[in-house]
Amino acid sequence: MKPEGGGNNNFIFFKSGLRFPRFFPGPMEGVMTPLFCRVFHKLNLTSGWLTPYYRITTGIPKPAKLQKFLQPYMEAGLPVIAQLMGTDAALLAGAAGQMINCGARGINLNFACPSRQVIRSGAGGAMLRDIGLMTGILSEIKNALPDISLSVKIRCGFEDWRESEKIVPALTDAGIPDFIGVHFRTVKENYAVVPNGLERLRRVAVLAGTVPVIGSGDVFLCADAQKMLETGCAGAMIARGILQNPFLIHNLQKSEKRRITAEKGRQHFFKTLQETAKEQPDFFKRSKFLEYAAMIWGGNSPQFSEFTAFSDRELLDFKFFQNQPKLFPKS
Repeated sequence: MKPEGGGNNNFIFFKSGLRFPRFFPGPMEGVMTPLFCRVFHKLNLTSGWLTPYYRITTGIPKPAKLQKFLQPYMEAGLPVIAQLMGTDAALLAGAAGQMINCGARGINLNFACPSRQVIRSGAGGAMLRDIGLMTGILSEIKNALPDISLSVKIRCGFEDWRESEKIVPALTDAGIPDFIGVHFRTVKENYAVVPNGLERLRRVAVLAGTVPVIGSGDVFLCADAQKMLETGCAGAMIARGILQNPFLIHNLQKSEKRRITAEKGRQHFFKTLQETAKEQPDFFKRSKFLEYAAMIWGGNSPQFSEFTAFSDRELLDFKFFQNQPKLFPKS
């Protein structure tokens, strides 16, 4: 399967009936601000969203809170899957129903987050140590909301990636998940270099059987996505890769002739950040702008050093191009 082309090849049709892009941004807590989402919509850099997790602890949030959370992702009319995190099945089922009522097209359960604070609470990646609790939560939500798109995001294991040999069949045997998002590292590995990540995904895809696997981890180039599909994954959620090249998903959906170079894409993305912040001043936060610059070019780059010396006005007025070349080449 080639990660380029047009039409339905760029989408997956899940058994729930949800049509969702084959490549989409992986959820990034603290990165996916209203400004970030608005720029992605302006530049048509995604065809759907999986939100960062919404933590469910002691109660079901009021609809107004959930609507505020979902609004930046939903404003362009794209399909949105809301990610929930928690350990209480009844509360998660109630929150899932509220998210659907607020316009989410599906629910994804986070069993993957490696944050120490999250792990200490028993949520996120810690759930991988309690297969019964994970499957129980899936069943409770599906019983309450039988027609929704319900999926999970996991890592290959908590301590050892071979834990996937038990985890994945347990999640798929009930026939509930629309898909399983899988980051090929374990919770303990966090973001350490893993030499056999694709082989892990290949094994997970076999274990999942007919349930689509959406791969995650170290997709920075179109070639990386191609290799991920060759493991048997149906698609990829791309996180850090779209920070280094915001047009990566765009490029995966286009022919070679219509692709945007990484540097041109970075410049146009940041230029659109500037324009959008001027249009919507409450979106502008200097610390977040500099954080984006550091993620896009690197904290040790000349570009980032230059930006840190700018005043707020200079940061918003900096000109990337003298002649403003066209973003898209002629076909």
